[in-house]
Amino acid sequence: AIYFLSGPNQNNIDFHWHHYYSPDNNNNSTNSSATTHAARRLLISQYTGLDPAYLEFATISEKANRAYAKKWNHDYVRMNGVAFDPYRPGGATYNKIALIEKAMSARVYDALLILDADAVIIDLDQDALDLIPRDMLLTAHRVHSDDDPHTWHVNIGVTLWNLRHEKIKQVYDYWYRRTRRRLVLRQFPEDQSELHAILRRYGDERKSMVNAVDNTLVKFVRHVMRGSFGGGKVATSWHPWRGDEDDMKHRKLLLEQAVHDVCSKWEGACEED
Repeated sequence: AIYFLSGPNQNNIDFHWHHYYSPDNNNNSTNSSATTHAARRLLISQYTGLDPAYLEFATISEKANRAYAKKWNHDYVRMNGVAFDPYRPGGATYNKIALIEKAMSARVYDALLILDADAVIIDLDQDALDLIPRDMLLTAHRVHSDDDPHTWHVNIGVTLWNLRHEKIKQVYDYWYRRTRRRLVLRQFPEDQSELHAILRRYGDERKSMVNAVDNTLVKFVRHVMRGSFGGGKVATSWHPWRGDEDDMKHRKLLLEQAVHDVCSKWEGACEED
C-alpha cells in the first residue's frame, strides 16, 4: 500500500469499479480502431476527495465517462476519498498518484486515462488509444500552444499514461517519493508542480516520453476548470467551494449540459441513473 500520514480517512477510500471489458468484445466492433488496438487495455479513471461540490461534479461527469468506457469495452473506476493527506482540504489532488499505482498493480492494463472530477468525455467516437502512442509515456494538454510538443509544462487535469513504457515505474516512484517527503514536512506541494519538476529533469529524453498536445484532448474531453464564470476569475482558496460559489454553480451547469449533449447525441450510450 502507498498510503501514508495515518488518519481516519484512510479507511474511507473506496474504489467503485465498472468492469465493461470482455475479451470476446475487444474494443467494440462498431469502432473503427477495433483491430488496431486489439491487444491494448485501457482503464478510465476519476477521483474525488471529501469536498461535496467535487463529489457532485464527479457524479455528473461519470455518466458520460462510463458511457464511453462501455462503448469501447474499457473498465472504469472512480476513487472516492483522500489517499495521502487526510488532514489537508484539497488533499485529493494527490489521488492521481494512487490511481497510477492501482492501475499498475492490477497488471492487466496497458494504458490509464485519469480525469478530474470536472472533466467529461464529449466524443464517444474517438479512440483514446490513438492519443497515446506506444513509444510515449504521457499524453497531456500543453499549457501554452506555442510550447514544444515534448514540453514538461502540461496540464494534468486530463492525462493518458502508457503503463508499458520503460519510464512509468521510475516517474511514478519519483512523483510518489517527492510528494511523500514534502507532505511529511507539511509543505503541501501542488501535484502538477511536482510532476513538472520531475519531467524537467529528463531533458531531451522527453522526446520519447511526453506527448504534449494542443487541441486534441480538448476535442475529446471537456475540462470545466475553475474560472469558467465571471470573466475568468480563479479562486485560490481551498475552501470546499473554492472561494467562489457562483463559479462552482456555473461549472455544475456546464457539466450537466455537456453530459446531456453526449447522452442525446449517442442515444442509448448512457446508462440510466
